[in-house]
Amino acid sequence: MALNTLITMARLNPNSLSQKVTAVGRSTIYSWFQGTRLPQNEDEFLVVVHYCQARIREQRLTQPEPTDDRGWRQLLRDARMSERLGGFDELSNEQAHGRHGHGRTMSEWDPVTLGVHKAIGGVVPSYIPRDHDVVLRAVLDPTVTKNRLVVLRGGSSTGKSYSAYRAVLELLTDWTVIYPPTPAMLKRLVEADLEPRTVIWLNELSEFTAPVGGTTALEAIVDILERVGSSSVFVITSVWPERWKKYLEGSGGNDPTYAVLRRLLIPLPELANRSVRSIDPASGGVVDVAEYFSAAEMSRACESSDPILQAAVESISPGDRAQIAQYLAGVPDLLEHFEGPGADPYGRAVIRAAVDIARFHETVTLSLDFLSEAAVGYLDDRERALAPDNWNDCAIDYATTELKGAVRALEPVPPERGIGIVGYRLTDYLDQHSGSAVWGNSPPAEFWYAALEHFDVKALNRLGNQAVQKDLLRIGGQFWKKGISGGDGSSALNLFELMLLIHPDDTTPHEWIAGQIPADGWAIDVLERFWQTGSHVAFDSLAIRLARHLPSTEARAVPALLNILVNAGAAVPIGVVLRHDLVGIVSLEDLHLIPFFELGGVPALGEFLDDLCRIGAAEQSAAIAYRLAREVSFEKPYDVARVIDLLWDRNRDAIAELLRRNPAKNILAAGSHGSAELLVSLYRIGAGSQVSEFASRVSTEIDLRDSDLVFSALRSLHVTASFECIAVLLSRSPADKVSLQFPYNSFDLLRFLAEFHSYDTPGDQFAILSERIVAETSMNDPGIVASVLAELRELQAFGLFEKFLDRDPIDHVSIEDAQGIAELLMELLTARKHDEIEECCRRSIVNLVQRNPAMNCSLGGLDNPRETLSLLFRSLIMANSDVSVLSDRITAHKFRDGNPLGQMAAYVDNLSRQSSVDFSTLVYSGYVRRDNELGIVWVGHWSNWLWGCEPDRSNSSEWSWSDL
Repeated sequence: MALNTLITMARLNPNSLSQKVTAVGRSTIYSWFQGTRLPQNEDEFLVVVHYCQARIREQRLTQPEPTDDRGWRQLLRDARMSERLGGFDELSNEQAHGRHGHGRTMSEWDPVTLGVHKAIGGVVPSYIPRDHDVVLRAVLDPTVTKNRLVVLRGGSSTGKSYSAYRAVLELLTDWTVIYPPTPAMLKRLVEADLEPRTVIWLNELSEFTAPVGGTTALEAIVDILERVGSSSVFVITSVWPERWKKYLEGSGGNDPTYAVLRRLLIPLPELANRSVRSIDPASGGVVDVAEYFSAAEMSRACESSDPILQAAVESISPGDRAQIAQYLAGVPDLLEHFEGPGADPYGRAVIRAAVDIARFHETVTLSLDFLSEAAVGYLDDRERALAPDNWNDCAIDYATTELKGAVRALEPVPPERGIGIVGYRLTDYLDQHSGSAVWGNSPPAEFWYAALEHFDVKALNRLGNQAVQKDLLRIGGQFWKKGISGGDGSSALNLFELMLLIHPDDTTPHEWIAGQIPADGWAIDVLERFWQTGSHVAFDSLAIRLARHLPSTEARAVPALLNILVNAGAAVPIGVVLRHDLVGIVSLEDLHLIPFFELGGVPALGEFLDDLCRIGAAEQSAAIAYRLAREVSFEKPYDVARVIDLLWDRNRDAIAELLRRNPAKNILAAGSHGSAELLVSLYRIGAGSQVSEFASRVSTEIDLRDSDLVFSALRSLHVTASFECIAVLLSRSPADKVSLQFPYNSFDLLRFLAEFHSYDTPGDQFAILSERIVAETSMNDPGIVASVLAELRELQAFGLFEKFLDRDPIDHVSIEDAQGIAELLMELLTARKHDEIEECCRRSIVNLVQRNPAMNCSLGGLDNPRETLSLLFRSLIMANSDVSVLSDRITAHKFRDGNPLGQMAAYVDNLSRQSSVDFSTLVYSGYVRRDNELGIVWVGHWSNWLWGCEPDRSNSSEWSWSDL
């Protein structure tokens, strides 16, 4: 299955792969891919592996394990041995389906296996009905026969899995429940013929977002949910709130897994505060699980005769918020074990090392060597001097001790096959709260050096980034340099910028990077910086190497390379490039991954065609243009639109070739992203009949749940004067159907509807959508509340603005969200300048200040503490609120990155006492310097921070390239 994953990550299939790797037969590749036969010839097997690895490097994705030939050979030999022993699937049917491979009902599953936490005493406690259960059971209504996804969103140890388990147990009693523990198993199960009345139980969604196999597994779920004709397959999973935000905001960059996650999650309706009658089970939805028990839930818990529940209730002091689920899962005992006064110092040191790595890196299996070496830095002088000989073994025993049969700080991780322990993983609760918890300053030096020694090359770039963000410049440089030596070019540009900043006249690092960086897409970015900074020796060396190894570099980087060489006038490397068959090298198969090379400053393919003409290769330019016209896939409208735009002013004969393929009729999904762009492109080139045909398809096929799609469709129909089609689309009443999970996604649509009332057919679509936004927006997130208020203010919909405030969001927003509270307060301060809403804004400001955000906002887990807290200072001062409490809190606070925000707090507090302050430059005026290339923020006097600092926050002494 590892080969299957490799081929999939390379975005190939057996057919396309067999066309590229002619040394291996098509039927052979198919049998390998489908798992019906193992490779017999190792040389043929490695040819396929090498080609797929090259394709993955071209796409700048992380290589799956194993990464070397030795590892792949061993994997093949292990699979052959496993086959002789009775099958080479990495998971048996029994693990996912049950004893007989036909699935289990929920009553046959052990709830602990499905992720339900054991309670104190090692047993699953009696279930207390939760307030969200009525919503959860409504969306799981089995009488509505349509596939759906249901997500329970809440923190670790809040009862998500137990709620879902009980709902399925009682509502879907005789349904089949399958639990695939890995992305590979999920993909295989979903691709099989699933019977109706089946629950796919995914437990934590994060378990299926791994770079290896995660994308294809999630795409298989999308296929199930969109499959026409199938019925009653329910997918149930859970997610932490911060991960939910990360997935939907696209924090994963260009990771294709995040694109699939957005396809899965964005259409889901938010079910919080919804009446049961208003829920459409067929749409699935998001069910929020509260961190604390409500008064009604506490009342039900008090009525229970379960002694464990009685003890949980008695543990809640008067006035405290009721964390009953956390108590049952052993969280208080876990925290006491970790940071209580009686905690073993050596065990605590091991746990702290695991907590700190969780702040900087995705959940990983930690080796015993890393934990033992890193833990030394968390011990004081006396503890190090008096440590027993077996201190590290005792520390691991302490960290893995099961507390009252419920929870461990570190969970032992077994090998994929066989028995034993290969490492340790931080328990969920500590993992989730590692980013916001205040457990000491920046990690000690031993932590960084242990990570440098024991983490694989794929982790080094990220850890180096984290070190530099904490001003540990020398240590960050060491991570980056080792990563490049290990074959990962992703950190080369960062290392170059760092050394240019520290020692601008020393070209030794440039020349080392030029010789060490792999000849892939990352090297193109570095080459451009060599040229821009006048590092001629390094530029010439790397340019020649890239030109010679062009076939093995990233195919989509060829246009970027040629553009740099042409602009630099590098005649010798250009001559080497022209010896290659550029028409055959340039990849046209995956245009959707990097839309014509425009991301990250890479030049467009159009410039590539122009550059070829400039250096006398006009025939190759024309041949590539015709390839584009003949081969661009009609699966994605955006790709076709970009081809039309690119060729229109360069090769109109190629445009005619493309139009003969009739994209208006043959595009597979006229209702998907890119359709609006294609319609405008067809209109711009005067393809009249195709414009009419495609406009009609867009108006009837567009997915009304996606507000971005609806808005872009309406805008393109307006630009192309397809007014009748606008009326058709609006007659489908999109305002009633668009998802408001993130209200700000619908603002563009709202503005369009406000401007073009005359098209409305089923009623005032603007009124419908704006009323829905006012009525359905969640009141919990102050940032979302602020964005809705800002939009209504800009539309001068003052009646709706006041109606929204009448829902009293001020009393419901999370006062702990410092960034959101600052944004909300600033919006109210801005909006009160309008006479129509001055009074309601004034009341809301008073009510918000009375909740005392200066005292109650959380200082932990801030993505950008300086900017967030300066905005909060500004808004509180403008609201005539005392900021001295906030200043004192910041001064005393131990921020997890160790940055001296206490200095900033005193500085801001001092400014706030002056009569006139320019708050727009409050933080960065003279006191803070930012290096834009590296993203380093320097606090204090620049001369003191030139060389960065050490883990103990002391200034580093002067260092150079030889010190890395």
